[in-house]
Amino acid sequence: MSDYRLEIAKKTLRNGILEASEHFENSSPRSLAMIEAAAKEIIAPLSGNTFMIEEALGPFFFEAATLGRPDANAKLIELGAHPNWKNDKGYTAAQYLIDNGRGDLVMDLICSLHMSEVPANEILDFPVHAHHVEKIAPPKKGATCLHLAVHKTDASAVIDLLEIGVNTQALDAHGQTPLMLAVERYSPSNGNTPANQEHNKNALTIIDALLDDECKLNHRNYEGRTALCMAAEGGKTEAFKRILEAHERESVAPYPHDLSIALALAIKGNHHDMMRMAVQAGANPCGKLGENEMEAYVNRNTTDGLKTLQLLSSLKTQYTVNHVITENPEATPNESTVRQARSQLSL
Repeated sequence: MSDYRLEIAKKTLRNGILEASEHFENSSPRSLAMIEAAAKEIIAPLSGNTFMIEEALGPFFFEAATLGRPDANAKLIELGAHPNWKNDKGYTAAQYLIDNGRGDLVMDLICSLHMSEVPANEILDFPVHAHHVEKIAPPKKGATCLHLAVHKTDASAVIDLLEIGVNTQALDAHGQTPLMLAVERYSPSNGNTPANQEHNKNALTIIDALLDDECKLNHRNYEGRTALCMAAEGGKTEAFKRILEAHERESVAPYPHDLSIALALAIKGNHHDMMRMAVQAGANPCGKLGENEMEAYVNRNTTDGLKTLQLLSSLKTQYTVNHVITENPEATPNESTVRQARSQLSL
């Protein structure tokens, strides 16, 4: 085929995609016939080579998806296009749509997959494989569509994906589940501007949706942190509370070591509500992690340290001011501070 005829075929194919309906199974026979004839002309010289056909039709499938033309996508799959074809940035059409805030068009794409009898999960659980994608927080490399929707704090897209049945246990390149990503995206310390309030409202909606879907709670990322520990480390009390409630609801207790880490992180950040919840959930303040962090905390900030000790004492733990002082003489406050502490704790 001459270059001229090839360009004419490509132009005809694009016109057919544009003429196809934005509504499922509502395209005119003429537009679908244009797509089929042009696509067949493009792939005719490829001698049935599957890979080359996928590469030839992939950009048109991608374009049809971004325009919201489900009938055109279904026809292209029928002719040999692969729905997981990736653009030069490593994104499939579904990933691109979600990452660009067009989660609504993903549902149109799912309709085209049903028409072609392609399992939706085969597309939606496919990870981003762009090796040159810059590391961002959270990184997109290895992310599934659910990870990307969480990263965008697109609660509507997340709920739609969960209803389809995507994998909530999928891991990105850093071993993080979508729940962990949702905890990262929840940022109550970023201020109370209307934009931040909306962002955090959506993040909590996503956390609730993932927890209701019974996602794995005790998974640790490659840094050894669970979602509960991440919430404690970031001072994200509301997320911490909801995750603990999910543990109780599902009768899946946090691992003792993870509870100890969560308590130590809560003590380090002086987050009293999380400390209380962690102890009530079974964390041991006399364990090594809590003990070491408490000693450092009293030494670092005597006033808040005393309040923290008082809180732990009120929870009827075995932890006392005497324990902190005798176990770490170098961190001992002055004598008046000791008397004040004992007085406050009625020791």
